[in-house]
Amino acid sequence: MNCNLVYEYDQVDWLDTDASEDEDYLPQFPRQEKEEFPIVPSIEKYNQQKYCIEHTSSISSISSISEDDVDDFSDRKRGRMNSMSWDTNDTRRKKKSNETPLSKVRKAIDNVVDNGIEQVDISNIELEDIPDEIGELAYVTVLHNDIVKSASLQLFLYNNRIHTLSPVLFRLKNLTVLSLRKFISI
Repeated sequence: MNCNLVYEYDQVDWLDTDASEDEDYLPQFPRQEKEEFPIVPSIEKYNQQKYCIEHTSSISSISSISEDDVDDFSDRKRGRMNSMSWDTNDTRRKKKSNETPLSKVRKAIDNVVDNGIEQVDISNIELEDIPDEIGELAYVTVLHNDIVKSASLQLFLYNNRIHTLSPVLFRLKNLTVLSLRKFISI
């Protein structure tokens, strides 16, 4: 005797409680497979088109493309434009030069505290005094094998203009490395 059992299940409407999280994982702009990139014409076709446009618009003098124009066009063809670009590193350097040494220290300490990093690099910033904010490094913790531990701090203060060492440094019980190379005392 052959008996086939057919199970029927009722449809369940699940509430999507993490719908807002879906946006984080799903692509925001779906890739369109059928659309192709436009083909950039070659220099010869570009020259011919330019000649035809000039000829049909009844311009008596036909201008030729200089070698600089050809180089500019070939650079644009590759996705870069040398003649109109600016030095982004220069603007970045100007922005960084406006920061004071104390704001650089604050940024480094915030980075260490927020990310649980054990290395604090505040070297080469023309620091003259060690700020009291250094004391916040006593509370930095790191996660090793799912165990929270206090960080073994490595503090790099080399190549600064520090006159005296702050007593706050000596209160850091988790300080394992203190680098004062090229310590400039004026």
